[in-house]
Amino acid sequence: MNQNKSAANLNVLCALGIVIFSLSSPFVNAGECASLLLSSEFKAVEAVLLETPRLWLRPATRADRDAFVSIWINYEVTRAENLVRSLRDIEQEFDGKFFPKLGVDPSYPLLRMIVEKQSGRLLGCISAVIGEGQSGRFLIFGYALLPQYWRQKFMSEALTAFLRHMETVAQIGDFYANVFSNNFGSRRILEKAGFTMHSSLHNLDGLNRVRTDVELLVYHRK
Repeated sequence: MNQNKSAANLNVLCALGIVIFSLSSPFVNAGECASLLLSSEFKAVEAVLLETPRLWLRPATRADRDAFVSIWINYEVTRAENLVRSLRDIEQEFDGKFFPKLGVDPSYPLLRMIVEKQSGRLLGCISAVIGEGQSGRFLIFGYALLPQYWRQKFMSEALTAFLRHMETVAQIGDFYANVFSNNFGSRRILEKAGFTMHSSLHNLDGLNRVRTDVELLVYHRK
């Protein structure tokens, strides 16, 4: 790993005020910071419906609001991400952090709904933001899967397709994800996808966490 490049990217994340909690979708506090690239810059990303042997990964639309909320309000998902959020918090995340960036665009390619092809059931979602740092373009992502679909390799399958596509279409050089140290299932998913632990984040006292005795780890892959 190029330590200088990785350190530069992490410095950019800190400067932007980006916080990613566990396996959840990114919480971006940077507003209209020019270093965050909006989805309108990646029309090729938006145009493609991703497919795996068992899954569709489709760009989210405004009609997915209730489905998005149902994923993140789930008790087991909340425990896994180690963060307590209200229904209003989740609704505001969907309304305020994804779709206002699009203007009149009908869908958001960096929020992907994971759908089982055979049954048409919604399984979960992957979300991301793209940034531009001194060392190039990086992607910060998170994901969630409803608990009845855990331990069936759905997320590994979805994540492989999503990251491969983003690497190719958006020319991403570095990928980052955060996960709490006690979330061993998510850590295994990241490690199988080629990620290694880069560092840990501190000063989390302002977060409404389920547990306060676990570290928030930064995982990275080039």
